[in-house]
Amino acid sequence: MSDSTRTMDDVVAAFVAARGESADADWARRAAARFVLDGIREDVWFTALDDVAVQVGRSGESPRDLYGDPLEWVAGQRRTWQEDGVPTVAVEPPTSLRDLVLLALGVAAMIAAILAVIGFLDGGTVPMTPGIVAGTVALACGVGAVRGAYERANLRWGFVPGVVAGAVALALTTAVTAGLFLGTGEVGGSADVSAWWSVALAGGWLAVIVLVAKLWRSPASPPRPRGDVDDTLWLEQLARALRERHDVTGHDVDAIVAEARQHAADAGTSLADEFGTPGEYASRFARRPGVKARRESLYWIGASVLAAALLALHLADGGPGGTGVWITASWAALSVASAIIAWGRYRRAR
Repeated sequence: MSDSTRTMDDVVAAFVAARGESADADWARRAAARFVLDGIREDVWFTALDDVAVQVGRSGESPRDLYGDPLEWVAGQRRTWQEDGVPTVAVEPPTSLRDLVLLALGVAAMIAAILAVIGFLDGGTVPMTPGIVAGTVALACGVGAVRGAYERANLRWGFVPGVVAGAVALALTTAVTAGLFLGTGEVGGSADVSAWWSVALAGGWLAVIVLVAKLWRSPASPPRPRGDVDDTLWLEQLARALRERHDVTGHDVDAIVAEARQHAADAGTSLADEFGTPGEYASRFARRPGVKARRESLYWIGASVLAAALLALHLADGGPGGTGVWITASWAALSVASAIIAWGRYRRAR
């Protein structure tokens, strides 16, 4: 069985087979859970636990007798891997254009579904004007644009420029969406249509999602530079690989890059010869607890602000009335829900 098809249960089963003791399986589960929470690559900790299971089977002793507390053993393994230069953290590429398009289509389907629910709650009709359709598309594209702008600016220049780029994209999304929704009549009597049209629209977006997912294949990961690159390019690629992780701070990135440069200078060798590829070297470093969750909270804060801004503009344009009551409630609910998710991410980061 290859690592790509194995699961945590398969690894734990090896401990049961070794001695037939349920306590051994509990030890393995605690260790595996800690590896997962620490973001260690599966193939690395699968191998480590497999080795423990083999030793348990050969010796007839429990893993606790051989290796002690599972959490302390995990911490020791991580220190050993870092000292030996073992890549332990998976480096994920930024969201591809394909996935950003799928994200936008998903948001469009969600908005159409929300409008359908509003319609069924308000007599079976929904407002449907060219501005509302265009505003839905603009809002959906804007959600993808905010994420794409942040990720690409973060990769090139760092976290703070990434936040600025995302904020600019958020402001433009709010302005364009509000202009389309409100400028051509967010609520219109003569433009009301059956809510089933909104259901059909949501189904159409979902059909497009399926079609795009099937026809537009996921892009292959870009090749990592190897030993034939100069140190300047190697350091640029290292900084990019670290930023791709979203779980180390900008200060960490600068410190790791500076340390690599100094170490190679002292050794008198190229960075590629000394450390291998930038991606492999970047994956040696443990993640900084809480960094990823804090950054995720900013994304949800942006979503809450966007919904609150559209709510405020909707109220300024005339406020609730008829179907507008449900539209008001929807923007308010989206804003509150996003704020709650943001708070949850922030609390997890503490």
